[in-house]
Amino acid sequence: MGYETGDIKSLIRDALSDDDFQNLVQDNYSKIYNGFTTGQGREERTSAIVEHVEKQHEIDNFLLLIKAINPRAFKIFEDRQIQKRLIEISNFIDL
Repeated sequence: MGYETGDIKSLIRDALSDDDFQNLVQDNYSKIYNGFTTGQGREERTSAIVEHVEKQHEIDNFLLLIKAINPRAFKIFEDRQIQKRLIEISNFIDL
């Protein structure tokens, strides 16, 4: 299943505290974590990790890591993704 970048960024914002986000990136994507600078805000860091997992085709693994940290927020994300797909299918059928 394909995901929109904005949806993944929203999930990160909604599901992970600053500490959770930092620990996830540090523990699993140390190269990206080591590239973070003190002047970067959370949005810039979020963009960097999302760009990385998209380029490396690691989105599914990244999402599983988020799910392990906050299953409730991930379930909401997952339900929204299903709803979006159903709407897309419905719109396609109505054409």
